[in-house]
Parts: sequence; C-alpha cells; structure tokens
Amino acid sequence: MFSVDGVLVASAAIHADAWKETFDEFIARRIARTAGSFVPFSRRVDYPKLVHGRSRMGAVREFLASRGISLPEGLPDDPPGTETVNGLANRKKTALLRCLEQHGVSAFDGARLYLELAHDAQMRCAVVSGSSR
Repeated sequence: MFSVDGVLVASAAIHADAWKETFDEFIARRIARTAGSFVPFSRRVDYPKLVHGRSRMGAVREFLASRGISLPEGLPDDPPGTETVNGLANRKKTALLRCLEQHGVSAFDGARLYLELAHDAQMRCAVVSGSSR
C-alpha cells in the first residue's frame, strides 16, 4: 500500500504554490485596506511550520494566528476569498485545482519504476490518500 502525497507524487510544491497565492492575495488586500504591515507567505518557512500536514481550515487558522490576524470562521460554502477562515480555505482549493489543471502532477521516477516492476511481478498494490478529496 502506498500513500500518494509525498510518496508517489511530489504534491507539496503545488500545494505550497496554491497557499502562497491565496495568502499573498489576502495579505495584499489587508495591507491596502488597513495600511498595516504583514509578512507575506514563505514557502520555505511558513509552509512546513504552519501548513504542511494540516487540514485546509487548520492551515488557515495557523497562518492567520502567525500574523496576529483574527477572522470569523464563516460558513463552509463561503465564496473563495471571502475574509473568513472558510473563504480562505475555499480560495486555496480553487487555486490548487487551477494549478493541477494547468500543470498536472507527475509521479516520482523511482515510484513509477517500482510500481511498474511490482505490476510486472504481478504483485498486488494499492494507492491511498489522506485527503478528503
């Protein structure tokens, strides 16, 4: 049995890009509206510390807390980009789906080779994901 994310495909980079787009857009709007000073999202620092391994909602909460920002939870069907935790989570989902549609995702070479060899040897394999999607 194999996990998809991080084992068979390099999905962390595409998720980090979608989070950066989401949070940087939010921060830019917040700066324009409040004239405040906020640090943009860092793939290198923020992604592993605040986002990776968390649910979308959990990642939004962690990022906002790291910047001293509080937003209402909102509703699960808040439009993407609405200034609620749900709205930002939905914005990230939209960004991720667009990235996947535009660029796709490829299996790691070693993972692909191993699965091809396992198939040729008639070994039974399964692929799983922890994602709710």
